[in-house]
Amino acid sequence: MAKNLKDINLLLAYERVTRKKDATIRIYSLILILELCILALIISLYTTQIITTNNDIKRLNNEINIKQQQMAQIEKLFQKKNLYTQKEALLEYISKTHVKLLEILDKLENLTPSNIRYESLNLSQDKITCTVRADKLETVTQFVYNLQTSNYFKNVSFNSVTGDDNSKVSTITADIVGK
Repeated sequence: MAKNLKDINLLLAYERVTRKKDATIRIYSLILILELCILALIISLYTTQIITTNNDIKRLNNEINIKQQQMAQIEKLFQKKNLYTQKEALLEYISKTHVKLLEILDKLENLTPSNIRYESLNLSQDKITCTVRADKLETVTQFVYNLQTSNYFKNVSFNSVTGDDNSKVSTITADIVGK
């Protein structure tokens, strides 16, 4: 009978050890699952942070592009304002000193295509000399044609056209008929 008691005690001891191992494995499994959940949470937080940061960067780049376009438009408007201010000052000066020169400038402005810019303009009572810049050769020839067909100018001539594909520069001279 003593042998039977030992077997029961061994069986009981084996069962206790197995329970302890199972409990330990369960604890380790729960800790591992908890760690994996925490790791997944941290990874999702960092991923969310990265996505948010990337979206912010894209939004800021878009805003920068918009602001740069607005700055370019403002710069163009500022240049136009300066040109109008200079034109106004010149017209005011001319109107005070020479009425005929004002008429010449007015007629010249009416004959000038919109995409021609004056580099220089010399006026006298009977002659005009100007250096103009345009995007195309056709614009310069249109301006010369406008001067030739007007009753206000005669002996219109222009020197060689220089420049590259984007910009053409020419010097134009004409006698003023004066009506």
